[in-house]
Amino acid sequence: MVFFKKKVDTISVSVNTAKAADVMISGGGAAQNAVVPSPVKLDPMPNVLNVPVTVAPPSAPVLDTRPVSPSNLKWNNPLNIRVSNNAWLGKVPESKRTQKAFEEFETLDYGTRAAVKNLLTYYSRGLDTVSKIVSTWAPSTENDTASYVNYVASKMSVSKFDVLNLKDKGTMSALVSAMSVKEQGLSKSLTKDYVLQVINKFSLI
Repeated sequence: MVFFKKKVDTISVSVNTAKAADVMISGGGAAQNAVVPSPVKLDPMPNVLNVPVTVAPPSAPVLDTRPVSPSNLKWNNPLNIRVSNNAWLGKVPESKRTQKAFEEFETLDYGTRAAVKNLLTYYSRGLDTVSKIVSTWAPSTENDTASYVNYVASKMSVSKFDVLNLKDKGTMSALVSAMSVKEQGLSKSLTKDYVLQVINKFSLI
């Protein structure tokens, strides 16, 4: 008689817990002895989502809150045109002027018209960059011309050497508006919308 010794396979399943549990399986049959592991208690992980995060709000567009045209602009001469023999429309006669250096106009529309007309004359003579225009309009003998040039170019978002098309209403409006800030100060300067109104009113371009 031959006796066979039955081989018992033992498979050990290790659970990484504080209390290990082994499951014994005999001969591929159902589990005879099973120890159910205790619930694993893990240390809570830090909740990074609870960390306060400061998010900058989207920047609001900068609005031009100036009035369309200043109501108290001295002499109605936004670009400070000097006295000449030019017979400007709306020009205050010499006998009624309050000073001798600068032109005076009956209304701001007339003074702005004269500024645009003057710049169109510059343009026809080849002055077609911010550098050329401002250097002629506000020479360094009387002004901080370099600062003036840089400011106007910056406000127009162009290089001081970029060639401008002053036959374009938008470009002319931007130029006059920027120059009026340097001539009158921000509170008494002209908006681009106002300059455009004057250009259209007198059919200047």
